[in-house]
Amino acid sequence: ITADRSVLPVGAHVTAAEGAPMTVGVRPEHIDVVAEGGIPARLVAIEPTGAETLLMADAAGTKVTVVTKARLALAPGDPIRLAPDVSKQLCFDADGRRMRA
Repeated sequence: ITADRSVLPVGAHVTAAEGAPMTVGVRPEHIDVVAEGGIPARLVAIEPTGAETLLMADAAGTKVTVVTKARLALAPGDPIRLAPDVSKQLCFDADGRRMRA
């Protein structure tokens, strides 16, 4: 659960006690922009770089960067929804140690 009470999905490869605090990390190329579901965010900036596009977004006060090959018709200020690939997550316990399957 995030600070704004959103529930983040965690991949089945992560084993942790229910309710245990953890930090979830996802690489920018492992986050998709989706029409439904996902995490609500607001687009802050969009930067086409040739073959890829960088999206900078704000999700409840957390800065999120997305790298996509998709050409999206978006503009700064647009609401978007972000879906991390749960199979690619990196999870860390409260002490900062990586949690492994």
